[in-house]
Amino acid sequence: MVKDQFLNDSHQSQIFFRKVRYDDCDQLLEWANDPVTRKNSFNTELIEKKTHSQWLKLKLEDPNTIFLLFYLENNVPLGQVRIVKSEYVNGISVTVNPEKRGNGYGGKILTLAIEYYYKRWCFDPIVAYIKPSNNSSLKVFEAVGFINVGRTHFKGFPCIKLIKYKNE
Repeated sequence: MVKDQFLNDSHQSQIFFRKVRYDDCDQLLEWANDPVTRKNSFNTELIEKKTHSQWLKLKLEDPNTIFLLFYLENNVPLGQVRIVKSEYVNGISVTVNPEKRGNGYGGKILTLAIEYYYKRWCFDPIVAYIKPSNNSSLKVFEAVGFINVGRTHFKGFPCIKLIKYKNE
């Protein structure tokens, strides 16, 4: 599905997205085990393929999860965004393809995923928990309208909590 166009490196690129499928497992695992991704994750251990496969199967079956894969028109993968709806909080997770980091794609795929989310569900707010040392993610989330509400703990780790409301 063509969703948006994005100016990058002095040329215009179309960004596409679709729902994640089970056959995306290896690509997602590769990104998940990237050293920068592991460093910025709350669980810094490498993920085994069997564990990842089981986790992905559960996420794909979960009706409360939106899991999207973003890519360019030439099928170059950009990253993934996952939003999990729950009774108390709607959490978001983003991974940008390590080969595409630093090119402005993170904010674009995050914005597109949030638009997709709000067209399907009207549950506010969306919450992100980010390690204080992950300056890149903090800047991207704030740039797309997340409000920094301060320091807290998530899964036992110190983090910064950011919140996005539909109308902001």
